[in-house]
Amino acid sequence: MLYSHHQTLQDLLVAQNWREADLETKKLTFQINPEDLKIDSGSTVRKALIPKIKAFSTEELKEIDRLWVEHSNGHFGFSVQWQIYQDILAETKELGKAVVKEKYPIVGKWVPMTALAIVLGWLSAGVYELAF
Repeated sequence: MLYSHHQTLQDLLVAQNWREADLETKKLTFQINPEDLKIDSGSTVRKALIPKIKAFSTEELKEIDRLWVEHSNGHFGFSVQWQIYQDILAETKELGKAVVKEKYPIVGKWVPMTALAIVLGWLSAGVYELAF
């Protein structure tokens, strides 16, 4: 079910304007100005988002995910990211953390979320860690 306030997101996804669609998704999800996320120099803003994330409707989350999955031919969406993360966890359990760390190298503390960030292009292999 497409909510009326998701129309802008759908239009951006149909146009394959991924960057703007990502900003619109943040706006819808966090009910904030996406520009505020760009200036986050620490965990203060992220901590302020926790109550907003917890209050976010499951139905809306599923609808946003559906739009992303549908319009990206299954390449993007929360469920796609979740599956990649689950695959990384399974790979880590099966092969061991040392093997998976070599596949997704990082300078600093390595956690499975680091590998997800590399797979999704949020982080380049071999650079310093992101704080999650």
